[in-house]
Amino acid sequence: MNINDFDYSLPSNCIAQFPKNQRSDSKLLVINRLTDQLINEKFFNIDRYISPNDLIIINDTKVIPARIQGNRKNTKGKVEIFIERILSATSAQCQLKSTRKLRKGDIIIVGNKIEIRLEENSNTLPKIEILNSSIKKLLSEFGSIPLPPYITRAADEFDKEYYQTIFAENDGSVAAPTASLHFDSQVIKRLEEKKVNICNLTLHIGMGTFSAIKTQYVEDHIMHSELYSIPKKTIEQIKKCKEKMVRS
Repeated sequence: MNINDFDYSLPSNCIAQFPKNQRSDSKLLVINRLTDQLINEKFFNIDRYISPNDLIIINDTKVIPARIQGNRKNTKGKVEIFIERILSATSAQCQLKSTRKLRKGDIIIVGNKIEIRLEENSNTLPKIEILNSSIKKLLSEFGSIPLPPYITRAADEFDKEYYQTIFAENDGSVAAPTASLHFDSQVIKRLEEKKVNICNLTLHIGMGTFSAIKTQYVEDHIMHSELYSIPKKTIEQIKKCKEKMVRS
């Protein structure tokens, strides 16, 4: 499949830079698979299209403030650190941006006090080590929410809350599971009143969600990997839902 088949024009004024005041006020496109009819809806009416026999699985991942600004210790050159995966209390894999190529052993200073050493600088994901602090403190004090590239404004305090889903519990994603951003407590209440089953899993979204496809054919693109965890209870609910579908 040629990547050019997916080209289309999207005017910049059609790309919202701020979210809706009410999450569920977003648009919803419903496709009737029997008639191919397209229905323009609002997300807060999604319960109309879900039956009590259906199962909704939510992702309880939480977006970490993964984008950090620092400087080389010796030259003061600017360095952007984009945390991709936390490995331990003091180490992580990341993407690095700098005016000059960083080398193994180079020290990056963040906030004039936290020292970070580049442990590995491979072609995939460099590894960093915090020398005098922790990853948790680095993110909480100096990290910003990594908004997607089509959001051209800088992240602010509002985004720390609103670029999370209402299900967010487990730190690990560098981007929000965007479909879930439209859910709010009112939508969940209406689904629960309808006796729709809801269960969870954890899928930490990685930097690949921002990465462009650089090959001419989609089949040649190498997908990134992501960490996930599925509770036993969720697996059992999936099996039960499938059995109900077969019987019906």
